[in-house]
Formats: sequence, C-alpha cells, structure tokens
Amino acid sequence: MISKIDGRQTLITYNRSIYTGWTVIKLIDRNNLIKGIEIIRNNSIVNGLLLIIIALFISALISNGIVKPINKLKKMIGYIENGDFDYMIKIETSDEIGKLS
Repeated sequence: MISKIDGRQTLITYNRSIYTGWTVIKLIDRNNLIKGIEIIRNNSIVNGLLLIIIALFISALISNGIVKPINKLKKMIGYIENGDFDYMIKIETSDEIGKLS
C-alpha cells in the first residue's frame, strides 16, 4: 500500500514471521523505487537505439554489396546497347550477378 508519510509517497509492506510471530514493517520511499526503474528504462532505450543504428549500418553494407555489382552490370549493358562492344567489366564476384556479367 502506498501512503503519504512526511509529505512523501511511501510504499508500506509488512510480513509476519511464522517462527517468532513478529510483524516486520518496511517503509520504502517511492522515489527510490522509481529511480531503479528509470535507470533500467534509460539503458534499454539507449541499447535499443544503438542496436537500430548497428542494424541500419549492417543493412547498408549488405545492400551496397548487392546493388554495386548490379549497377556495374547496368552500366555495361548501356555501353553494349550503344554499340560499344569493347567495354570490359572486372568481375569481382562468383555469385549470380558475377555469372551474369
């Protein structure tokens, strides 16, 4: 239960010992509880943003690796289309795009 004690919101909990029969009462300031939650929240937000940035960087590298050979092939096709059959392209990959080249 949360009550105001000395103008501050305080969580009040209690527990009765089965061995001694004593009741232990705990008073915890609400701000102390929230402080830990705020730290975890802030760390989670920062970690999430860092992971998003890393994922974007990796996806940019992967997409660049896919698009670059396709653009080279497109450029070569443009030369051939204009009648320049002497244009050579350096094939750097052995994947599907490299085989098409």
